[in-house]
Amino acid sequence: MRCFYSESLSESKIELSPSEKRHIFSVNRFRFNEEILFIDGRGRIAKARIMKGDCFEILNIDKYPEPEIKLHLYVAQPRRQQMDQIIEQSAEIGIWSITPIISERSVSIPGKSSENERWKIKLVESCKQSHNPYLPIIKESLKINEAVNQVFELGYNSYFGAVDGLSQHRSKKIFKDIAWFVGPEGGFSQKEIEYMISKEVKPIKFGSYVMRVETAAITGASFLLNSEGY
Repeated sequence: MRCFYSESLSESKIELSPSEKRHIFSVNRFRFNEEILFIDGRGRIAKARIMKGDCFEILNIDKYPEPEIKLHLYVAQPRRQQMDQIIEQSAEIGIWSITPIISERSVSIPGKSSENERWKIKLVESCKQSHNPYLPIIKESLKINEAVNQVFELGYNSYFGAVDGLSQHRSKKIFKDIAWFVGPEGGFSQKEIEYMISKEVKPIKFGSYVMRVETAAITGASFLLNSEGY
């Protein structure tokens, strides 16, 4: 069943942006009595029937609990196309938050408000496609040391991608929040690596080969999410 997005979703009302309404009735040509789904990005999915006058009858609303384990992606922003891919796939696999970081070897410097707006549009589209009820949170960019200090203070179970990192490492403690650090093209500098390790961010590798930023971000996040606090 096709899924659409409503920022304001209640038992009695569905509010749509003009573009989303056009997408339903003009692009997809849904008609009277057909049923569709709506997400609000905050854990709710509504099933509704199209009525006359382009209105909706809400049949039911399901509220999904927040995931037991939340993965927070900290990524040195690559070029536009690669970052867009990371953004889209983050919603598809259930990443909770995305924080662009600035490191010594960063190829792109985050910070444009128009960029954040474009990312939100891509996240919404990916959530609609995947039926993910929670829209990933895009946070303000941080310098690498600021990000590392943040996860250390919050007590996250934290990892960074490293060619010579551990291939297996299980924590005896169950963590509700996991931080996954992905460096830029060329990797983190030695100084950055030493600082992360000093703040209990553990090096880890996936596979035998060097991955692109966009591959490492999603591969690592998927593995960590499905390893229950790996």
